Amino acid sequence: MGAELELAALAATGSGAFVSAAASAAAEDAWNQIKERVARLLGRGQDPRVAAARLEASRTEVLVAEEAGNSDVLEGVRGQWEEQLLDALRQDPSARTELSALIEVLTRTGTAAPAQVSNHASDIRGSFIIQSGSIGHFTVDTRQKPPGAGDSSLT
Repeated sequence: MGAELELAALAATGSGAFVSAAASAAAEDAWNQIKERVARLLGRGQDPRVAAARLEASRTEVLVAEEAGNSDVLEGVRGQWEEQLLDALRQDPSARTELSALIEVLTRTGTAAPAQVSNHASDIRGSFIIQSGSIGHFTVDTRQKPPGAGDSSLT
Protein backbone atom coordinates (compact mmCIF):
# COMPACT_ATOMS: atom_id res chain seq x y z
CA MET A 1 0.00 0.00 0.00
CA GLY A 2 2.88 2.39 0.73
CA ALA A 3 4.25 2.02 -2.80
CA GLU A 4 0.86 2.88 -4.29
CA LEU A 5 0.64 6.03 -2.17
CA GLU A 6 4.13 7.01 -3.26
CA LEU A 7 3.19 6.54 -6.93
CA ALA A 8 0.02 8.61 -6.40
CA ALA A 9 2.01 11.40 -4.75
CA LEU A 10 4.54 11.40 -7.59
CA ALA A 11 1.76 11.50 -10.20
CA ALA A 12 0.07 14.38 -8.35
CA THR A 13 3.33 16.33 -8.15
CA GLY A 14 4.05 15.70 -11.82
CA SER A 15 0.60 16.74 -12.98
CA GLY A 16 0.79 19.95 -10.95
CA ALA A 17 4.20 20.74 -12.43
CA PHE A 18 2.90 20.10 -15.95
CA VAL A 19 -0.12 22.38 -15.51
CA SER A 20 2.15 25.08 -14.13
CA ALA A 21 4.53 24.67 -17.10
CA ALA A 22 1.65 24.61 -19.58
CA ALA A 23 0.26 27.83 -18.10
CA SER A 24 3.54 29.63 -18.72
CA ALA A 25 2.81 31.08 -22.16
CA ALA A 26 6.12 32.97 -22.10
CA ALA A 27 8.08 29.72 -22.10
CA GLU A 28 7.13 28.39 -25.57
CA ASP A 29 10.53 26.77 -26.25
CA ALA A 30 10.60 25.22 -22.79
CA TRP A 31 7.04 23.93 -23.29
CA ASN A 32 7.99 22.21 -26.55
CA GLN A 33 10.86 20.40 -24.84
CA ILE A 34 8.66 19.47 -21.89
CA LYS A 35 5.88 18.31 -24.20
CA GLU A 36 8.26 15.96 -26.01
CA ARG A 37 9.48 14.40 -22.75
CA VAL A 38 5.99 14.07 -21.29
CA ALA A 39 4.69 12.63 -24.58
CA ARG A 40 7.40 9.95 -24.45
CA LEU A 41 6.53 9.22 -20.83
CA LEU A 42 2.76 9.04 -21.40
CA GLY A 43 2.90 7.66 -24.92
CA ARG A 44 4.60 4.38 -24.10
CA GLY A 45 3.21 1.74 -26.41
CA GLN A 46 1.65 4.28 -28.77
CA ASP A 47 2.73 6.85 -31.30
CA PRO A 48 4.27 9.70 -29.27
CA ARG A 49 2.68 12.18 -31.70
CA VAL A 50 -0.75 11.15 -30.38
CA ALA A 51 0.31 11.89 -26.80
CA ALA A 52 1.92 15.17 -27.93
CA ALA A 53 -1.31 16.24 -29.64
CA ARG A 54 -3.31 15.47 -26.48
CA LEU A 55 -0.82 17.46 -24.41
CA GLU A 56 -1.07 20.41 -26.79
CA ALA A 57 -4.89 20.30 -26.57
CA SER A 58 -4.60 20.22 -22.78
CA ARG A 59 -2.22 23.17 -22.87
CA THR A 60 -4.72 25.18 -24.89
CA GLU A 61 -7.35 24.39 -22.24
CA VAL A 62 -4.94 25.49 -19.51
CA LEU A 63 -4.06 28.78 -21.23
CA VAL A 64 -7.73 29.66 -21.84
CA ALA A 65 -8.63 28.71 -18.25
CA GLU A 66 -5.72 30.76 -16.86
CA GLU A 67 -6.84 33.79 -18.84
CA ALA A 68 -10.43 33.37 -17.62
CA GLY A 69 -9.40 32.54 -14.04
CA ASN A 70 -11.26 29.22 -14.25
CA SER A 71 -9.66 27.05 -11.57
CA ASP A 72 -12.17 24.22 -12.16
CA VAL A 73 -10.84 23.64 -15.67
CA LEU A 74 -7.24 23.82 -14.42
CA GLU A 75 -8.02 21.25 -11.75
CA GLY A 76 -9.76 19.04 -14.31
CA VAL A 77 -6.75 19.05 -16.64
CA ARG A 78 -4.42 18.42 -13.71
CA GLY A 79 -6.58 15.48 -12.66
CA GLN A 80 -6.50 14.00 -16.17
CA TRP A 81 -2.72 14.23 -16.31
CA GLU A 82 -2.47 12.75 -12.83
CA GLU A 83 -4.50 9.72 -13.92
CA GLN A 84 -2.39 9.23 -17.02
CA LEU A 85 0.85 9.55 -15.05
CA LEU A 86 -0.35 7.11 -12.42
CA ASP A 87 -1.21 4.58 -15.15
CA ALA A 88 2.24 5.03 -16.72
CA LEU A 89 3.93 4.60 -13.33
CA ARG A 90 1.98 1.42 -12.61
CA GLN A 91 2.74 -0.09 -16.02
CA ASP A 92 6.44 0.72 -16.14
CA PRO A 93 8.60 1.07 -13.04
CA SER A 94 11.28 2.93 -15.00
CA ALA A 95 8.78 5.75 -15.56
CA ARG A 96 9.25 6.73 -11.90
CA THR A 97 12.86 7.77 -12.46
CA GLU A 98 11.97 9.56 -15.68
CA LEU A 99 9.10 11.48 -14.07
CA SER A 100 11.17 12.42 -11.02
CA ALA A 101 13.92 13.79 -13.26
CA LEU A 102 11.41 15.80 -15.29
CA ILE A 103 9.82 17.28 -12.16
CA GLU A 104 13.27 18.24 -10.91
CA VAL A 105 14.07 20.00 -14.20
CA LEU A 106 10.75 21.84 -14.17
CA THR A 107 11.15 23.12 -10.63
CA ARG A 108 14.87 23.87 -10.95
CA THR A 109 14.45 25.92 -14.13
CA GLY A 110 11.45 27.77 -12.76
CA THR A 111 9.22 26.48 -15.56
CA ALA A 112 6.95 25.06 -12.89
CA ALA A 113 6.74 26.26 -9.35
CA PRO A 114 7.12 23.55 -6.72
CA ALA A 115 3.99 22.94 -4.73
CA GLN A 116 4.21 24.05 -1.15
CA VAL A 117 1.52 23.81 1.47
CA SER A 118 1.77 25.12 4.99
CA ASN A 119 -0.69 24.09 7.66
CA HIS A 120 -1.04 24.99 11.31
CA ALA A 121 -2.85 22.68 13.69
CA SER A 122 -3.32 22.87 17.42
CA ASP A 123 -5.22 21.03 20.08
CA ILE A 124 -5.91 21.95 23.67
CA ARG A 125 -5.07 18.39 24.76
CA GLY A 126 -1.51 18.55 23.41
CA SER A 127 -1.84 16.11 20.51
CA PHE A 128 1.16 15.54 18.30
CA ILE A 129 0.46 16.01 14.57
CA ILE A 130 2.72 15.28 11.61
CA GLN A 131 1.85 16.06 8.02
CA SER A 132 4.21 15.68 5.10
CA GLY A 133 3.56 16.27 1.45
CA SER A 134 7.07 16.01 0.11
CA ILE A 135 8.45 12.74 -1.14
CA GLY A 136 11.70 11.94 0.62
CA HIS A 137 11.93 14.98 2.87
CA PHE A 138 9.98 16.57 5.66
CA THR A 139 10.79 18.71 8.62
CA VAL A 140 9.25 18.42 12.06
CA ASP A 141 9.06 21.62 14.08
CA THR A 142 9.60 20.57 17.68
CA ARG A 143 9.31 24.03 19.17
CA GLN A 144 6.49 24.25 21.66
CA LYS A 145 4.39 27.29 22.33
CA PRO A 146 3.48 28.15 25.90
CA PRO A 147 -0.05 27.16 26.89
CA GLY A 148 -2.57 29.73 25.69
CA ALA A 149 -0.25 31.14 23.01
CA GLY A 150 -2.32 30.87 19.86
CA ASP A 151 -1.86 31.99 16.29
CA SER A 152 -2.70 35.70 16.31
CA SER A 153 -3.73 35.55 12.64
CA LEU A 154 -6.67 33.35 13.60
CA THR A 155 -8.16 35.73 16.16
